[in-house]
Amino acid sequence: MKYLFLPVFALSVNSAVAASSIKQLDVLGQTVTFTLAEPKSHQVPNCVSAQNHEKWAVNLNSLQGQAVYSLLVTAIAKEQLVSVQSANACESITDVEQVKNISLMVNNAIVNSNVPAIYDGSGMNKVGKIVRFQNGIYEYVPIDGATDVERYINYTTDSFYFLDSECKGELYSQNFSRTYRDRKLYSERFGSFFGYSDPDDTNNYLNSQGAKTVYQYNNGACLQQNGTASGFSYGALRLVPTTHPLCGDKPCIIK
Repeated sequence: MKYLFLPVFALSVNSAVAASSIKQLDVLGQTVTFTLAEPKSHQVPNCVSAQNHEKWAVNLNSLQGQAVYSLLVTAIAKEQLVSVQSANACESITDVEQVKNISLMVNNAIVNSNVPAIYDGSGMNKVGKIVRFQNGIYEYVPIDGATDVERYINYTTDSFYFLDSECKGELYSQNFSRTYRDRKLYSERFGSFFGYSDPDDTNNYLNSQGAKTVYQYNNGACLQQNGTASGFSYGALRLVPTTHPLCGDKPCIIK
C-alpha cells in the first residue's frame, strides 16, 4: 500500500485518522469542510462542537490549504481513500477541527463504494462523482481530472407556449432570464432538450407574433390563452432543440 503525502506538512503520529472515503465536501467561501465515511476515533480538540464532531476544515487562503483541497477533489474523482491528521485546533472555523496533513492512497481505490455517481443520459458513461445533493442541486467532481466542484440540475418541464391549437410546432418558454441564458430544458413529451434562441433577436419573442392566438401545454392539456401573442412579456422566448453539454440527448442518470 502506498500513500501520496503532501510535502508541505510535517507528519505526526497523533490524531491520525485511518484511510477512508470522503462522504461529503463543501466549499464555504474561503473554507472547505469535509467528512469521511469512517467516523473519527481519536480525541477531538475541545473547541469542536458536537454538531460538527465529524467535520474537518481547510483554509483556502493558504497554498497548503489549496493543495489539500486539490487532493480531496482528486480522491473523490478517482475513488481513492484519504488519511487525515489533525492540527489539534480549530482555526478556519471556530468549532470545526482543522486539518494539519492529508495523505492520498494511490494504489488502492475504494471498493464497493456507496457514493453515487453521475452518468450521461445513456447511463453508460460516468462523468462525475457526487459529493453533495441539496435542493435539487447535485454537486460533483468531474472524472476528467478537473479540480473544481461542478453543479448539475435537471430542469424538466413540459409547460410551454405554442401558436398551434394542438400545442405542436415551435414552442416558447414562459420565464426567460439572461441570467440563465445557457440553461437546458428537458421535455419528456418531446424526448428532447431545448435551449433558448438568440435573446437579442426580437423576432424570437412570442410577442413578435402579433394577433396570433396563443396556447399553453400544461399537465397534458393544450389550453387557449387570453389575449394574443402581442400581449405577452419578453419572458416568452422561442426555444430550439439542443443537447446537454454534460448529459447528451437525455437527462443525466444518478446511480
